[in-house]
Parts: sequence; structure tokens; C-alpha cells
Amino acid sequence: MAESKRCKDLDKTSEPEQNIKLTEYFRRLLKREINFRLTKEELCDIICSVDFVVETLVATISSKVGWLQFSRVVKVGSMAEGTSVGRPNEFDYLAVLKIEAGSVQVERTCAKRRGYAHVKIADPNLKTIWGKWMNGQYLTSDFTRGQSDFLSGYFDSLGNAFKDEIYHAMNNAHSNLVYRTKIGKIEPESSLNLDIKRHGPAFTPKFVWKSKNSDEKITIEVDITLAIEVELTPDIISETDTFDPLFFRKVKEHGKVMLISCRDNASCDAKLCMCLVFTEIEVELVRNMGQHHKECYKLLKYIFNDGRGYTFLPSYVLKTLVLKHNCHCEEEENLAVCFKTLVASCLHYLFNRKTEEKIEPSRFARALMLGKRFSLNIPSIFFKEHNILYSKNYKFPCEQFLQEIEIMLESIEKISYREEDNDDDESLDIVTSIFTGVEAYLSTFPFFRKEKELTFIKCYECYGNYFNENIL
Repeated sequence: MAESKRCKDLDKTSEPEQNIKLTEYFRRLLKREINFRLTKEELCDIICSVDFVVETLVATISSKVGWLQFSRVVKVGSMAEGTSVGRPNEFDYLAVLKIEAGSVQVERTCAKRRGYAHVKIADPNLKTIWGKWMNGQYLTSDFTRGQSDFLSGYFDSLGNAFKDEIYHAMNNAHSNLVYRTKIGKIEPESSLNLDIKRHGPAFTPKFVWKSKNSDEKITIEVDITLAIEVELTPDIISETDTFDPLFFRKVKEHGKVMLISCRDNASCDAKLCMCLVFTEIEVELVRNMGQHHKECYKLLKYIFNDGRGYTFLPSYVLKTLVLKHNCHCEEEENLAVCFKTLVASCLHYLFNRKTEEKIEPSRFARALMLGKRFSLNIPSIFFKEHNILYSKNYKFPCEQFLQEIEIMLESIEKISYREEDNDDDESLDIVTSIFTGVEAYLSTFPFFRKEKELTFIKCYECYGNYFNENIL
């Protein structure tokens, strides 16, 4: 913890030198660990291959299922934005339903939740073919608890039906979902024991890319989300709703809005909430950012949300914060300055978290964990009143969560204090350790708890001079 004190007492005149060191480290990290290490030709082949199998899969469903007709497939997510880290192993798509104009009507919002809407079916034909997934005149959304799909069929919906059709198409059209290029081929992961996982509102079939140039295989998870696209109307969103006028201009230029299933709509008694999303606009906004801020976003994802046992903040939250930051920041070179500013924004939300009772009927295991569960309120860039983490239920007690972040930030600060660069040590301590999370969790038990209070506040003080409340 001496490093935190050193940071706190550091004279500001030495700060530029520290930032230079940290920026140089970040650039090496981007080159060696974060950016793709594939040839441009192979990366293009992988992208084209995934596009082909997804479009084939959706077209197969559309040709055989009368009540699931699709107009197009939209590429979204980090691969479309150019911000994926490590390997090209996660792709995201929206399968947009083909619906005639006026067939569905969108109420401005759910009375209880900003950023959500109820979808009223006006077309008699849709009422007939979607009748089993409707509640009165409205289309029901998904309703499942937590991360489990246990009993999800009981709360049947059009989304769950779509998942079944993906399963059947993957099983019955296996040979059609193989695509070969000069460099390699892609095919479904397995035709045996096929399991279509659920990831939020998306369903995730897996494919495998096999390169001819090496023995390496890349398992690729493809998130496919069912989406309804409708014309934008003034009562859906206004300029005052958005974080910055830039976002509203983009929405207005696009002229449409997507609705997707809401994974947790428990606060809506009728289970009718559909999420209002502007995913295509987000892709455009991120792609239009300068390379500097894209690299900041990649660094945040790699260090704080890389699937190594930690859940700092979901990548969508990090993207939201970077997009807000990009509205007012003119920095183009110094990665350390922007990185610290963004971390300070994250800390602001963490210190303003809401703690609640830890025990939930749907998660009995929580009863075995000390500490209280917590939720964070982070506004959307499109709806300031909409919390993008409204349904987020963190699996860890607050104490463990804070300790993990403290260790991560301290390991980053150590880079700034190195008197000499060590090219042989190119990894953050927290990134390379797979045991820190366990240690932090054990330390929350009274038997293991240290006498002194958590020192996480020292890390906050390290980054405090970069924090500007106006940017949130």
C-alpha cells in the first residue's frame, strides 16, 4: 500500500513524466497483448466467413418459418466498431424482423421505466401468427431470472421461439453453415450435444475457424439478437433526453429505432417491456472516434473486464463512458491522461453505488456470501433517465469488488513509478494473477479479514485530480 501513499504525496510537477511512462507501457500492451496479431488477409477472411454463416443461418430460418421473416442482418458490437481485444472470437448481430409499416405501434415508454417501450400489434396477420406470445394486444418480452435459463420456457416469448429455431437450423443445416476460403474454413463447433447459450437478449451459437497457415483454432461465439425496427417518432426520444446534442442529431439522421427483448422486466407487471436501442448509431459513433479514444476503450476492456475472474464494469458501460468522454476531450496522444480520467468516472459511480439485501430467492448461493449485493446507476447516452445497469446484479459482495479494483489500480500505478523500463515484464500484476479474486473473496470473511480498513479510497485519491463531475 506504500505505492498509494507515494501517489497521494506526489508533487504535481512530476506527473507529466509519469504519464509518459504509463502511455509508453500502454502502447506496448496494445501491441503485444490487445490488438489482433493476425494478418490482415486472415482477419478479413474470418470476418467474411462469420458474416456468411450468420446470414445463411438467418435466411434458413426465414425460409422455413412463416412467422419469423427477416429483412436484414445488422453487424453490431465491438467487431463492427473495431474495438475488439485479443482475438476475433466474439461477433454480434441483430436479426431484424420483416414487418410492414404500421404493423406495430410503439408506446412512448413503459410507465415504470424510461428507455423501454411496449409494442402494440396492429396488423391482424401478425396477431394471428404471434398470438401465443402476446398479452392482450401487446407483444410480451422475455422474462428469465439471473443468468440461468432454468424454466425460461415457462415464460414463453417470441425470443425464446427464435432460440429454438436457431437450434433446429444449426442441427439440420449443418453442412450449409460451413464456409471455406484460401486461408481456412469456418464451421459450427459441433453437431453433437448442440447447446445454444443465452447472453442477455441474444442467443449464442458457436463456430470454429481453422486456419491453413497454422494449427490454431479460434472458437467464435456469435451473439444473434432478435430485433424489431420501427420509424422514429418525436414522442420516443427528444434532444433533452440525450447526454449531448450530437447523439440526438445522429438518432434523428438515422430515423429509426430498434426494440429488443428485455432480459429482466420484473418491474413491469405485465412483462411487456422491450428495450429501445440505437445499436447501429453506437457503431457509427465509435467508428468515428479517433484512434486515441478507441485505444483507451480497448485498454479499459482488457485491464478491467477481460474475463480473468474480475467484473469491474461491463464493456457496454465502459463504451458509454468513453463516448461521453469523447464529446468534450481533445486529447489525441497521451493515453494515460484519458485513461485516468475514465477510471475516475468509473470510481465516481462505484462510490455512489446502492447496496441492497444480499439474499435473493432465485440465487440461493448468495446466502453463502458475506456482504450485500449492490447496483450502480449509470445513465445512457440516449436516455439520461435510463440506467443501463438497472438489472445488473453483481455476483460479489461489495468488499470483494472494491478490493479487486484497489489491487488493479495499484498495479497500474506501479508502472508510473518504475525508475527503469523492464521489457521482460510486460503484464500488469492483476492481469496475470488468477488467484487475486479468490484472495479478495476470502478476505471478506471475518476469519481472514484484516484489521485495517479498506485502502481503496487511496486509489480514488490517486485519480482524484482528473475527476470532473461535469463529464458524467
